[in-house]
Formats: sequence, C-alpha cells, structure tokens
Amino acid sequence: MLGSTVTQYGGTYLVRAGNTVVIEGDPKPARVILIEFDSMENFNKWYDSEEYAPWKKVRHRLAKNDMFVVEALSKDDRNLIASTNDA
Repeated sequence: MLGSTVTQYGGTYLVRAGNTVVIEGDPKPARVILIEFDSMENFNKWYDSEEYAPWKKVRHRLAKNDMFVVEALSKDDRNLIASTNDA
C-alpha cells in the first residue's frame, strides 16, 4: 500500500482529503494531502524510491496535481517566533 511506503521513509500523513475551506484567494483544491517527513533527505529517498515508483507512475498518468516540498522551521525558530512580542 502507498501509506506503508510513506511510513517506511519516516513520513506521517497529517491531512488526507479532509474538509477544505478557502479563506482567501480562488484556489479550487479537489483534494489536499499533507505528509510530514522527519527530514528533507527522507522525503527525497521516499520520492525516488522503488517502493513509491509505481504509485508515482499511476499518479502522473491519472491525476493533474501540484506538489510542493516545504522545509519546516527548526524547533528553536518555532520557539523564537512563538516568544516574539509583536506589540
């Protein structure tokens, strides 16, 4: 299964086609999937893996989609932002 390829490389599904509400702009998302990986390196290993390759091939053949990779803030940066007084 596709999900096991994600977990095999340190990934966790955070969102998988949940209710989507557009707050600003005019995107028309049909389905949103958000997967968190414990490192960019593990994401790249998963994306280029033999296990994911057949699923990627099917996705490219059957779906029109946009895919983004976003590197998360470090824990220190998250704490700094959370403690900043914007007033």
